[in-house]
Amino acid sequence: MHIDLRSTDTGLGLSYQFFIGPRFYIQPGLHVYIRKDNSIDFSGVTYHIPNTDISPVVRLGYRIWKK
Repeated sequence: MHIDLRSTDTGLGLSYQFFIGPRFYIQPGLHVYIRKDNSIDFSGVTYHIPNTDISPVVRLGYRIWKK
C-alpha cells in the first residue's frame, strides 16, 4: 500500500567552504527545516511527521571560475 503525505518545508542552512587547492572544496553544513503539523492514517495507525528536521550535510565541489 502507498499513501502520499504532502507537506511544504521552509528552512535555513549554515555552511562553510574549505578549499583543498585552488578549485576543489569540501563544504560541511547544517540545515534546519520547519513544517506545519500534519498526519495521515495508514492501515489504522496514525503517522505524524515531525515539525522540525535537522540535517547535517557535506558537499564536495569544484569552483569553475578563477578567484
